[in-house]
Amino acid sequence: MGENTKKNKKAQITLFVILGLVLLIIFFLLITLKQCTQPRTKNTRIVLYELEAGSLKNYVTSCIRQTAMDGIEKIGENGGVIYDFQGGTIPFTHKNLGKDYLNYTPPGLEKTYFVSYGLKENTFCKNVTYKTPDYPYPATPFSKLNTIYSQECGFGTSDHPHAAFYGFFGQNNVMTKLCYLAKDSGCEGFAKGREIGLTIQRQLEDYITNNLPVCVNFSVFTNRMNANITPEEKPFVEVSIVPSEIIIFVRYPLRISFENQKPVTRTLDYQTTVKVRLGLIYNFIYDVLSLDSKRTGFDITKDYLSSFYYNDGLELRKINDPMPAPCSSCFAPFYYDDIIEVKDRKSLVNGRPFLFRVAIQNRKPALDLVKNRTFDLKNTDRVEIPLRGFDPDDNPVTYFFLSQGPGTGWRENDSEITRNLERGVLRFHIKKYDYGEHEVGILVLDDSGLFDYQWFNINVEDSNSNSLPMPACVENCIIHGCSSYAKDSCSCAKQHVNNCQPPDKLFAQPPAHDCEHAWCTVAANQCKSECQGEFKSDPNSLCWKCVSPIVHSGDLEKHIDCFEIMDKEVCIKNMPDCFWVRENSTNGFVESCYNDTSLSLVTHPAYIIVN
Repeated sequence: MGENTKKNKKAQITLFVILGLVLLIIFFLLITLKQCTQPRTKNTRIVLYELEAGSLKNYVTSCIRQTAMDGIEKIGENGGVIYDFQGGTIPFTHKNLGKDYLNYTPPGLEKTYFVSYGLKENTFCKNVTYKTPDYPYPATPFSKLNTIYSQECGFGTSDHPHAAFYGFFGQNNVMTKLCYLAKDSGCEGFAKGREIGLTIQRQLEDYITNNLPVCVNFSVFTNRMNANITPEEKPFVEVSIVPSEIIIFVRYPLRISFENQKPVTRTLDYQTTVKVRLGLIYNFIYDVLSLDSKRTGFDITKDYLSSFYYNDGLELRKINDPMPAPCSSCFAPFYYDDIIEVKDRKSLVNGRPFLFRVAIQNRKPALDLVKNRTFDLKNTDRVEIPLRGFDPDDNPVTYFFLSQGPGTGWRENDSEITRNLERGVLRFHIKKYDYGEHEVGILVLDDSGLFDYQWFNINVEDSNSNSLPMPACVENCIIHGCSSYAKDSCSCAKQHVNNCQPPDKLFAQPPAHDCEHAWCTVAANQCKSECQGEFKSDPNSLCWKCVSPIVHSGDLEKHIDCFEIMDKEVCIKNMPDCFWVRENSTNGFVESCYNDTSLSLVTHPAYIIVN
């Protein structure tokens, strides 16, 4: 029994020894494990602190700002677009020069920009016509255009939410939208676009997403941090554009690796604010282009100050015809397109004031409605009609006078008219031989050769005269010339005005000489106004007395319309002594001034008829 007790005691001692050894091993294992894990936890904590609040955060944030600045600069240079070859997402290959963009190389620089359009001709409203002479809307004064647009062109309808910002002289929906509808960005309604990928907001987000990893290079911190930091994937970027600044939020998934240790993955959040007034500038440009499309006489280089969105620090300048034709014989319509640049001295991008430019399509000039006018010689001795020609592109316009009628037309090529047209007014003196209704026109031309024109009537009356109406055949012959009538029609006119030509050329086609025809027209008008429109039998009131200073060729300079006769020497040579009728000194009747014996004279109660 004693031996059994001893054996049990030895077994217990052995058990305690083994248990102690196990505990000792566990203790040493715990100490070793603690010593192994403590450096890793400390290093991870240090790296995360640097990424979240220390130097690494400042480094990443500065890269976000720099990448954003580069993207914003490209957006401004190209009119709201970052092309794929610039690191953006807008494909350039399918873009067309003169339709989608305009080339622009600033003076002194070798770099060429591809400026997107901000304003083009209005294709939204079917009531806007580009056909002359109906342009911009048939028989409508400028003062009525906006009313027509609002009533007939879908102004403010839900289908066209931006229509209120277009006008007869252009639409600015071609300008890239600032923000997209999917997010609440604080942008104005007109600045929101349905196509997310084309908005400036989305383009800037994509640009930062694609180019931020190029800027951020964590390898420079590897030795210092004793860790390898690499992006797990592309950063997630959100951009919010408000009038005074751009807020950028970046969520960056990073992998942190230590030597011989399992990597740690963390997603770090960064936010920075860029003090660039992109929202304000966009709203300003959009509003200025809207005003330019609706207001006649709006000068974009001066009147931009009237924009609701104008703010201190904003400057606007216009670059006329920035893309000159490569050769004298080369021509394309977009060579006359313009560019406007808005510079903001309160927004610095890469050390320079932020600049945003857009292209503007060259548009046709327009002529305000000119109504038919009547001028009474009793009250005035001149025609005066103010003209309002308007070039939406703010370039000077030139006026031209047009005239319908025989020869060169009534008062066409009149130096007095040409001189006053330079002042924007149709002004010239009239006399009795201008009596009658004349179809005339005004053409307005811009520097690119685009034009608009209108026809209207000027009626010259004389209420002091109790004239009787002239026979229709006579009036037709006077107005249109015998060359446009058959022999029978001219025969009637011949009886009253001797057809304005020698007897052997009465029915010649065309008249014997243009200058004869022109003189005949003026003489007939003189006769119509001063001789009461008829050949009276009383010798003292015969028409030849009225028109004698005109129809005789001895002194052409006395003729009021001598300037219309291009070759005076030829005219003098071909002009007969007279081509009207004159008094026969022997019998008191009227005879042909060519003394054709085959013509007999008869009297008529109201007319002397030459048979």
